[in-house]
Amino acid sequence: MLFKLAPLAFLADIVAAPAAPSPQLVERWQRAAVEKHPALAKAGSPLNERFLAIIAAKRASEPGFFDQADWPMRAAEAAAAELKAAEAEAMKKQEAEMARTGEERARAEEIAEWEREWATAKERWIFDRLVVGGGGGGGGG
Repeated sequence: MLFKLAPLAFLADIVAAPAAPSPQLVERWQRAAVEKHPALAKAGSPLNERFLAIIAAKRASEPGFFDQADWPMRAAEAAAAELKAAEAEAMKKQEAEMARTGEERARAEEIAEWEREWATAKERWIFDRLVVGGGGGGGGG
């Protein structure tokens, strides 16, 4: 049995031009994204701003991103992941700063202890050098 094949040019047109997703389906995905990430619905929130930035970048660099109806959820997930990574990085920096501050505090306490020890030993040291004659050169009375 022989099948009649469609011309290759026709097949290329079908593959190259995917049908745009229905607006109703995109709207459902958008509602699902907002349900999962409520901050997405708040204009000016970090998540909303990152979401809009991702959409703008995808429009410019990857228009095929919008060929599937779930693009709002994918963009929301990407925005949430980027914010989470940024938060983790900020926490890491804060922890490093706290550790460094703790090390500086420990060093300052160590120096303060040396100063207290010197304050109590200074009089004895001066006495030994002036009265006893222990100028460090040896000898004495």
